Amino acid sequence: MEDSDLSSFVEQQVITFQLLNSMYLEDEFSINSDINSFIESCINNDFDITQASLENIPTSITFTISLKILLEDDKEEILPLKCTLPLRLNNPKQWAILSIGSVDWINKESHQNLTRDFQQHVEEQSDDDLITSSDTLILDCIEWLQTNSPNYSTKLDEDDNKNKNEEEEGPLEFLREWIYLPMLYSKEKREDLITYAKPFGFTGFVSPGKPACICIEGQAKDIPKYLNDIRSISWADIPPRDKKMSTRAQERFICQTKEEFEKHRKFEPMEERHFKIHGNRSNHQSMDLLEQWLIEKGCPNAFHDLFPDLNK
Repeated sequence: MEDSDLSSFVEQQVITFQLLNSMYLEDEFSINSDINSFIESCINNDFDITQASLENIPTSITFTISLKILLEDDKEEILPLKCTLPLRLNNPKQWAILSIGSVDWINKESHQNLTRDFQQHVEEQSDDDLITSSDTLILDCIEWLQTNSPNYSTKLDEDDNKNKNEEEEGPLEFLREWIYLPMLYSKEKREDLITYAKPFGFTGFVSPGKPACICIEGQAKDIPKYLNDIRSISWADIPPRDKKMSTRAQERFICQTKEEFEKHRKFEPMEERHFKIHGNRSNHQSMDLLEQWLIEKGCPNAFHDLFPDLNK
């Protein structure tokens, strides 16, 4: 791929970023990527492709737009739209990677349906010859969400009560899954692990660094769906060889009631946990402190299951 093609593509992506940044207020537009000189130049409208060194430009820019959605009775709600603009020409048609965050006005099942339908729309528009830039794609998708997302909240209370009654009746299968990752640094990927867990009501934690680990507690039937969403949506821009995520252990319990189910939880709602970061780039956790914390949480075998090579 010639540098001129890449330069034109990067310039167009920067224009899209600047356009959207100018369209929304500060509390409606948040940048997920780490702020560096390139991002600052884009924010300040100082970026000049003729003066830029392409090898020093990051592979993507990620930001979240808080869309205002008008529901029935003129009630207004917020729907987060996460946008990643690739800055490499791995696929010329991949103008943007888009996903929607979880919200309390759409229940879990409806959110999954909205996500499915939205991704289908994104794919269809991406293949449309009339879509020739990322800004036209994103603006079209924003309009689609503002028009269609209210339809997914109309039966919220009815569906929630139905699901609640079904869950309380049981039986329910509780699953605590322990997952190992060789490394996890990306701020936006870490945030997605937390955000994507909310609609499912998961508890657990994400411990980033090298190596990294994840613990998920929730209904056994929901965890595969969550992990699939992470791989196919949040990690869509990552090469398959880098999507390494290994289940090291699972703890399962059959519960007859919701109350019995909840008693098996050992952690708070999904959160990120750090343990005395060290290393030249402050990217390594203290494994001793992690092991001690897991023991205190009532999981004495978890560290050995996750990191068998690190056991003394």
